[in-house]
Amino acid sequence: MAIVVYLMNSTMQLYFIDWADRHVPEARNLASSLTSVSVNVGIAMGSALGGFVTTNMELIDLSWSGGIVAVLAAALAFINYRLEGGSRSGTKEENGLRGQYEGSL
Repeated sequence: MAIVVYLMNSTMQLYFIDWADRHVPEARNLASSLTSVSVNVGIAMGSALGGFVTTNMELIDLSWSGGIVAVLAAALAFINYRLEGGSRSGTKEENGLRGQYEGSL
């Protein structure tokens, strides 16, 4: 689990910073701190749900409740992808890159 969080860390942080650049450019510092906040909130919510399920249900019920959480996370990721896909433009110039990455390879 820690390896997955470590591998997703830079991807999530870049997503938050890019989102802040598009919508609230002054909040880049806040956006860079949202990665650790979101990971910690996810761990807390998962621990609370797991504790609730093991206390009030049987241990086998953790599997289907974890599956439901995974399906909900995938649905939210898909919705976010569709919403972000509609607001992005297709050219580099419109995205503000204007040759920033030209010739870097």
